[in-house]
Amino acid sequence: METDLTSKGHDMVRHAFAAVFAAILAITAMSPAQAQQSLKLGIGVTSDFLAAYMALDQGLFEKHGLKVTPVSMAGSAGSNQIAALVAGSFDVLAASGPGLIQSADAGLPLVGIANGSVLPTFGNLGIVARTGSNIAKPADLVGKKVAIAGLNNILHFAAQNWLAENGVDYKKIQWVEVLFAQQQDLMKAGQFDAAVMTDPFFTTTVNQGIGYPAGKVYDKAPAGVTLGLYIATRSWADKHPQELASFRAALADGEALAKSDNKLAMDVLAKYTKLPAAALALVGMPNLATKLEPGNLEWWFNVLQKQDVLTSKITASDVVFK
Repeated sequence: METDLTSKGHDMVRHAFAAVFAAILAITAMSPAQAQQSLKLGIGVTSDFLAAYMALDQGLFEKHGLKVTPVSMAGSAGSNQIAALVAGSFDVLAASGPGLIQSADAGLPLVGIANGSVLPTFGNLGIVARTGSNIAKPADLVGKKVAIAGLNNILHFAAQNWLAENGVDYKKIQWVEVLFAQQQDLMKAGQFDAAVMTDPFFTTTVNQGIGYPAGKVYDKAPAGVTLGLYIATRSWADKHPQELASFRAALADGEALAKSDNKLAMDVLAKYTKLPAAALALVGMPNLATKLEPGNLEWWFNVLQKQDVLTSKITASDVVFK
C-alpha cells in the first residue's frame, strides 16, 4: 500500500498506542505481583539480539539463576508485540530504540532495561536505487516510489532523517511498504524506484545488477546510537530487581563471549536466525553493547522530534531504567 507520511499518519499511530494502553491497563492493574525466578522473553530474528541468543544457547541465563523462555516474535507487527508485553504475555521484549520512545511518548509504561546493538553496524544498510532509475543524488528521490519494510519503523525514521540532512523534503517521497524478502523481485519488475535495504538483501540486489548504492541512512549518526534493545514495563522492572540483575548479567556475559569467540558467535547466530552461510557472512557480527545509557537514545529523540512524531516532554532519561 502506498502512502505519504503526514501528521495525520502520526496521529493515527498515537491514537493506536492510546487505544492499546486503555484496553490493557485494567488487565495489568488486576494482575497480582508474584515473585519470579524465571521470565519470558519476546524476541525476533535479528542479529541485534545476539547477546541474548548466546545466553540462551550457552546456558548463561541459568548460570545467573534465571530460567528464560524465548517467545518468537517473527512475523508479528511491532504494535502487537508492544500490546502483548504490556498485557503480560511475556516479561521482556527485544525491540528498537524508536519503538520504545514512541510507546513511552504515547503513555505506555515502558522502559529500556538493556541494550542490544549500536552503531556503527556491520555490512551495508541504506538506499538502493533501481538500475535505470537515474537516481544520482538524494534530491533525485523526490516524487519517486521508495520501498520500506515497515512504515513508521526504525529504518523509515532513519531514511527520512538522512533525506532531511541532505536538504530533501521526505514528505515528497512516495513511501511503499514492502517486506525485505520481496523488495529485490519487485524492484526488478519496476514496481518502485528505490528501497531502504539491509544486508544480505542490499548486497545481493547490487551484485545482481538490479540496483546500485544511493546513500547510507546512518551516514552522519554518531557511534553508540541504539539499534536494538530490551524493554519491559516499569512495574515489572520495579518488582523484579533480582531477575533484572540476572538478565543484565547474562547479556553482558553473552556479549563478552560473542566478542571473544567469533566462530561460536556466528554459529549461534546461524542457529537462531536460520540464515544460510552466504547471507550470514554479509550480515556479519553486530556491534554488541548491552549496557543501556540515556545517551544511546538521545539521537533518536532528536530525530523523532524533528519529524513531529513526539507530543510529550519525555526525555531519554525517562525511558531508561536504572
